[in-house]
Amino acid sequence: MIIEADHIRKKLGKTMALNDLSFQIKEGIVGLVGRNGAGKSTLLRALSGVYALDGGTLTCEGTPISLQKPPKGTFFLPDDPYYPSRITLLGLYEFLSLYYKMDKEALLALASELNLPTDKFISSFSKGMRRQAYLAAALAVDARLLLLDEAFDGLDPLALEKVKAAIVGRYAGQDKIVVIASHNIVSLERLSDTFLLIDGGKLSENGSSEEIAKGLRKVQVVFAVPVAQSDIEALGIDVIGYRSQGAMAEFMTHSEQVVDLIRERYAPPYVNLAPLSSTEIIAYAMEEAEKK
Repeated sequence: MIIEADHIRKKLGKTMALNDLSFQIKEGIVGLVGRNGAGKSTLLRALSGVYALDGGTLTCEGTPISLQKPPKGTFFLPDDPYYPSRITLLGLYEFLSLYYKMDKEALLALASELNLPTDKFISSFSKGMRRQAYLAAALAVDARLLLLDEAFDGLDPLALEKVKAAIVGRYAGQDKIVVIASHNIVSLERLSDTFLLIDGGKLSENGSSEEIAKGLRKVQVVFAVPVAQSDIEALGIDVIGYRSQGAMAEFMTHSEQVVDLIRERYAPPYVNLAPLSSTEIIAYAMEEAEKK
């Protein structure tokens, strides 16, 4: 399964929400990241056939996606879903079953994992429980293209991990695509196969966190005496996000010779390259996009 966008544009009022955006995503779990107002929700609405584009082409396996013509098997969970107020989780399942192929066992299993009652009105739930209920219903849909807009907002850490495990269990390694839009990169850690980073309606980065890193390295070092960022930069090392506490320091850099240069100049008791998390990589990419 492949989705391709070729110079797509969408104007909302006076704002160009999608501005000549091009990308390609394949099967797997895609983290759609960007600051508030970056164009994430607009893109999901275009993918789901809610919005018509003002220009460019958007296709799924070569078939155009247009107004009211999303790819077959698409389910979109908006950031503020509306359903009848006097409806239970089982009632929501029955409602959605009128329009989608559903997996009741999957719904009941996730509801049990999340301790969600199936016979009480969803309107009586807390905000976090309502979000979990909608996610449980969305994950029970037999969707080939699942679109989740800020779906993790309000989830406590334990519920978040359970939902992420359910997403991986149902979608990983299959010919399906899950696109999860979020401005909270931490929530996508250890979940997304690839990331699509947009800024101002334009593509900033696209690929796995390793591809986006492009040689970025995280250095951890213990000096014999405190060393300032300017001292490291004087060695010809680009320094990103320098943090220090006493003689201990941590920063990111693109310099391939960073460890050798620091050892040669300072002979520290400890210096090493540490693994970068997806959160650190995407946060760096977002900061760089803002500078452009």
